[in-house]
Amino acid sequence: MTDRRSTSLPSGSGPEDQESVRALSRSHCYGLLALVLRGPPTEQIVEQLRSPPLAEVLGELGCDVAGNFAGELGAVTQRLAEDYTRLFVGPGPHVSPYASVNDDREGQLWGESTARVKRFIEQTGLSFEGDWDSIPDHIAIELEFMQRLTAHEADLCAQRTGGPKSNQQEIDRQLHRCRQIQHQFLHEHLSRWVPQFCDHILKLTNASFYREMAKLIQALIACDLQQTAAQEAS
Repeated sequence: MTDRRSTSLPSGSGPEDQESVRALSRSHCYGLLALVLRGPPTEQIVEQLRSPPLAEVLGELGCDVAGNFAGELGAVTQRLAEDYTRLFVGPGPHVSPYASVNDDREGQLWGESTARVKRFIEQTGLSFEGDWDSIPDHIAIELEFMQRLTAHEADLCAQRTGGPKSNQQEIDRQLHRCRQIQHQFLHEHLSRWVPQFCDHILKLTNASFYREMAKLIQALIACDLQQTAAQEAS
């Protein structure tokens, strides 16, 4: 997913601004979830997940995944990759990671859900060329979109705290719009199919790592939907 505008969505943050810190924390959560659901994990990803910084973050989020990473790197990676393939690819019963397949009205790839998500994301100035190739309503793309929006929110909050007063009105306008987009995307897209998608994961697999990720996604989306709705109402 790449930015078509002349400026990118930055990810900086001012530690003195609690709103910025919260937004950046949410951005990291969305980024982590997008990473682990993008495809079967590589050794590099597994090394990141079991490194002390990420392991501590996962623990703080209540994810009991430490046991998944014990053992030789290659063996751990293979086991998690097999779990991912069984759960999201098949053969046999599996959970499709695409919104259109999970939509009861469609049940197939490249349905209307795909077109809606593609239009929504591209209207913000992002396109799908670049990092990786997939259908636009893949769960990882939708989570990555939220990761970028919340990173942009964090940067705007930091600018509002440390920037010149003359820019305050424009920053407030951009911040309101950024939060408005987040709420709309959560309400119109993620909340329509992802909670059920996570329920399917919990019913279909005993793989503890992906069960913990499903619980984290459900909690994050529920919390963010409530928070952004409150911001919209204020």
